[in-house]
Amino acid sequence: MVRRYLAVLGPDGARVARKTCPTGCVRSFAATHRRDRHAWETRDACGFEDFAAKQDELRVWLEAQVWTTTDGPKALFDGAVSRLRRRAMLLPGVTVLARLVAQVREEVTERLWAELCALLSPGQQAGLEALLAVPDGARTSNLERLRRGPTHRSGQEMVRARLWRISRAADYGPLNTAARGRIDTERIRRYWDDICRVVASIHTGAVRAYDVIRMLARDGNPTQLGNAIAHFGRLHKTLHVLSYIDDESYRRAIKGQTSLQESRHALGRWVFHGKHGELRQRYIDGMEDQLGALGLVLNCITLWNTVYMDAALEQLRGEGYPVREEDVVHLSPFARKHVNVNGHYSFLLPDMPGGRRELRDPDDPLDDEEE
Repeated sequence: MVRRYLAVLGPDGARVARKTCPTGCVRSFAATHRRDRHAWETRDACGFEDFAAKQDELRVWLEAQVWTTTDGPKALFDGAVSRLRRRAMLLPGVTVLARLVAQVREEVTERLWAELCALLSPGQQAGLEALLAVPDGARTSNLERLRRGPTHRSGQEMVRARLWRISRAADYGPLNTAARGRIDTERIRRYWDDICRVVASIHTGAVRAYDVIRMLARDGNPTQLGNAIAHFGRLHKTLHVLSYIDDESYRRAIKGQTSLQESRHALGRWVFHGKHGELRQRYIDGMEDQLGALGLVLNCITLWNTVYMDAALEQLRGEGYPVREEDVVHLSPFARKHVNVNGHYSFLLPDMPGGRRELRDPDDPLDDEEE
């Protein structure tokens, strides 16, 4: 099959095989201790090069792809296979190539984070590190609260919110009617080690969350482990609803995150103005490319706004202007009045020296905003 795929044999593979393969060759091939010899035979017959000789070249290509594109592991793997075939290189094992792709993605991601961290000012670094600290009286850090998506709040949603209890005999007063479900703590305890393994696998990137979700259900019904994880999640959902009811600062934090998300969506609709903001591609890859490009543009605008807002605040403080922190917290990184999305787009990178340009002087009549 390998030789027929590589066009070594003719179109009638069965007829040629009877002429070239002696009787019993398949049986002897299965019994041999060196079953990988077909790779050497393919290399010698087709003039292929060993993968080890070109591995560094493929690594450089993968690094460039990861750095300049948003391709995922599957697209990178397929691209690497196509590149190896075009250059007549012997394909390695699937595991070897998948491990190389994962290793390159991890190295490039770490380099990206290192370069982004180097751009931060000491004040910005201190602000980000403060997000890791757990405030007094809180259960999680501010970073963990930011990572969780905001919850849509309304009176109807709070009425429909369902709480779960551990003990059926417990009295929760006015919440008795809402706390109708029961959490099976014994099931959680029985599968606790497996739950920890699943969480660690997702956190370390050993498996994808999508694959774990498929593993936790079978034919539309959750597995035993899936049920245990569901009961464990109901603990946190109940705590979240109770905190939302009782803690005003928690409600304000959720409202603030919801406002940020709505502002980001508004910026996305404003940037994605072509075709009324609708995805018209007929294939998934095209839609993913459009959404990836939109996310990149939104991140660029947000980063630009954040950097120059911070520079403007520092300049105002240095010039003696009163800058109140209660006003600073209301600044939004999703401002868009200064960005023009209409006109002709040029994708040629200009020759720019880099660094941050000087801020405009609003009192200088020669420093016109319209350049």
